[in-house]
Amino acid sequence: MRTLITVAAALAVLVGSQAYGAISIDYKLELGGKNFATDYHTNGTFPAYERGSDADGKTFDNAAYPDGAVADWAVVVAMPGLDDVTGTYAAGAANLVFDLELHEGTADGPLVAIGHGGPTMAGFFSTINDGTTDPPDRVNPVQDAAFPSVFDVDGAGASGGRLFDVAASGGPGMTFKTYPSDAGHPAASTAPQGKLVGMGAGYEELDPVAGLGVAGVAIPEGEPFAGFCTALGVKALFEGQINLKGLNGTYVLVLKAGVGNNVARTSSTEFPICDSEIEGSFAVAAPTVNEDTITFSVTGGGEPCQAPVMTAAESVKTHTGIGDFVVSLFPTKQNECRRNGPTKVVVTFDRDIKLVTGTAADVAVSSGAVSAVAAAGNKLTVTMSGAANAQLLTMTFPGVADGTACVGSAVSASSLCIGVQEGDVGNNGTVNTLDMTVVRNNTGADMNLPTTNFRADINSDGKINTLDMTRVRNNIGNPGTKCP
Repeated sequence: MRTLITVAAALAVLVGSQAYGAISIDYKLELGGKNFATDYHTNGTFPAYERGSDADGKTFDNAAYPDGAVADWAVVVAMPGLDDVTGTYAAGAANLVFDLELHEGTADGPLVAIGHGGPTMAGFFSTINDGTTDPPDRVNPVQDAAFPSVFDVDGAGASGGRLFDVAASGGPGMTFKTYPSDAGHPAASTAPQGKLVGMGAGYEELDPVAGLGVAGVAIPEGEPFAGFCTALGVKALFEGQINLKGLNGTYVLVLKAGVGNNVARTSSTEFPICDSEIEGSFAVAAPTVNEDTITFSVTGGGEPCQAPVMTAAESVKTHTGIGDFVVSLFPTKQNECRRNGPTKVVVTFDRDIKLVTGTAADVAVSSGAVSAVAAAGNKLTVTMSGAANAQLLTMTFPGVADGTACVGSAVSASSLCIGVQEGDVGNNGTVNTLDMTVVRNNTGADMNLPTTNFRADINSDGKINTLDMTRVRNNIGNPGTKCP
């Protein structure tokens, strides 16, 4: 079910900071509208946008579209209520700005891992602003949203009719517009995946034309007005597309108001914005801005991602001149008895994996520090240092996700316990004279691979000798450590 969320309005971007009245800016999300992009590109015309529906529950079927089903979204803006200062309707929206977020399951669920997309690639895109050149020479920018043709000011809507078009081209003449950014667009964007950030438009200065004022953006047609302001109607002012390729399940598109949603006032002593004798430049913050959500389903996109489960783990060290020897950490819970504790840990999962960030932040440890991580197939290699001796070390995997061809995102909830006990050659959780005996009995023994006596090479120098005896002796009496 769609949810309206009331938020406090931001300070005015234009001149003035006085909030007022019961007037609000109401955003409403719709799906399923038509921008007639083919006619727009082929004929060089501006077809009037056909609105969709604000009802929850629409279903998109990826199985019917090899390149991915496409959700056409639009944002409708209305301004209900009366000014409690003048008792009249507002003269229209002065500034509009918002973000869109796509969440899994609920409005508070995880953000969907999409960014800049296209007709054949999952993500945000625009069928209007696709980088093509239309007849005779209209160049369309590459953007992930568009301003639909919805106005017909002075009967000139066929020449544009968009939010930023001037009256001669059928629009209300908002003097600036901003296209949104997302992950991957533009190239320098830092927007996180699942978000379309910073869509908007506004007036630099309101300048109603005598007899034809066009400040009435988002004002219901037929409402009474003071001065020359024109009610331009409640319309879809922004639109775009989302390629849903690979998605499967329930999703919620969330609109969040940005900073600077302002309104223009009607005639009053202080703000004669629609008086034909005044070239106005005043705007004030709306007291409330109502955000919106819309829920829909996607089918035929594949299996949902599963959290990778750890099935094995080893501590790997290179013994000089001999090769690599491993201590089994899971499921066999052997203590790491060699000097400096674990420095290279190889973890195996039940499925192929991928790293969320590709940095050390994808793995967390309770002592020491991770310096590098790498994923290959179902194996994770963790390079670390500084693990505390004679303690249990816990390693978790907050950035290790399902790397298979699945829908959504799921990170591992597994936790690895590592017993760090230098000198515990016998693997009983303590260091004592029995460990000294094992080292003494193997002093000078051959360590060629394969071998079972590598645990006695405490300093990993490829030799078992008095240096290892010393390291064991120095650790006798340390607290006992053994993973449960």
